[in-house]
Order: sequence, then structure tokens, then C-alpha cells
Amino acid sequence: MSTEDMEKDLRVRRRHRLEQDHSELLALQGRSRMIRIRPVDHIQGRPPEKYIVTYRCNGFIGVKLHELPNGSKERRPLVGDHHEVEITLTPEYPGRQPRLVWLTDIWHPNIERTPPRHVCTDEATSHMVRKPLVELILYLGEMVQYKRYHAKWEPPFPFDQEVATWVVAEAEPKGWVGPNQPLDSRPLLDSIPDMPPAQADAGTDTFDDPHPDDADVADDWAPVQDAD
Repeated sequence: MSTEDMEKDLRVRRRHRLEQDHSELLALQGRSRMIRIRPVDHIQGRPPEKYIVTYRCNGFIGVKLHELPNGSKERRPLVGDHHEVEITLTPEYPGRQPRLVWLTDIWHPNIERTPPRHVCTDEATSHMVRKPLVELILYLGEMVQYKRYHAKWEPPFPFDQEVATWVVAEAEPKGWVGPNQPLDSRPLLDSIPDMPPAQADAGTDTFDDPHPDDADVADDWAPVQDAD
């Protein structure tokens, strides 16, 4: 097979993968009330290569200094329920993991809070590049929920050392989150078996989004008990 034929074959395989991803993302959105998916910069007649995914689950978006009755202070987490990530299927995809850029405020040891706001999925153990795009989207949602996080200062080192230190020194000891205690334990996928799938808009090939962009976001959160 000539180099030209090999390149053509790779383009055909990639397009088939993009089309499969698009179909599976439609089905995923139809199974979840917490996940909304929107193609962006989409060229008509071609499968999308960039998506913005919105998660409507609880996640930490920052911390706020709180004074306790004994005069000491602690950094309590702020909780939000609107989180967005941009997923770009680069020309190297699916041979390489998509490029991930977090778009909204986030407080997670494995997501950068400041530009370039990249996300670490621990590819060495998650092998996300070998898995369908829908699994990556679910993985990212579980990161928001603190079902998945790595805060210890050891490989694969956290992206945000300040957040990682806060998780280990404050959040876990106070029971706000833990290895078996996520912030939001709800499943991202609905348990209703006959929920109809989301339908693509017939002229634009975009996903329906029943959730407005200006949905309420919690601006504070308190643990069940203050520290003594």
C-alpha cells in the first residue's frame, strides 16, 4: 500500500470513528439528565470535532475562609452545579486522547484552575485513549463529583498542588470528601430504562439542551458539622 493510500485509509477510519462518537454521544445525552453535549465550530456535512460538555452535578468551584466559634479558621469549599469542559478531537485522534480545556471555575487537584486549564486523566492507568469518547465524558463527570481524584504528592502528581494539599489536610480529615466518599454520589446515567434518546436538531446536527445557561449555582456550602 502506498503512502497516499495509507493516509487515505487513516482519514476514512478517523471519519468513521468521529461519526460513531457523534452517534454514541447522542445516546449518552439521552440517558443522562446531568450531561449536556453541544458540538461547536461544526462544519455542515462532517462529523463534529469539538464539543462543549456541561455537567449539572455538584462539584467544588473554590474555597471560602470561614471563622469557627473557637476563633480558628478553615477553608470551606464552595459548590457549583454547572461545569463545562471543551473537548477537541485533534487530527491525531483517536490515536491520542482529545485535548481537554476546562471552561468554568473548578477546585480539583487534577484540573488546572488557571490557563491553560488542562485536565489530567492519568492516562498511564486509565488508558483513556483506547476507550470510547463517551467513557472519557463520564470519567470527567466523575472527577467533578470527586468520585475520581488523586491528591497525594506522588505519580501521577496532581496538577494543582494547592488544591491537593487542601484535600489531604482539610477536606478528607473533615469528611467533606474521601476515597469512598464523593461530594456527589448520584449516578451520571439515569436508571430509567425507557427514557427516550436526545434528538439532534434536523438542520444543524446539534444536540438539544433543555437546561438554560443561567441555571442557579450554589455560592456556598457548609459541612454537616463545624470543627470543634
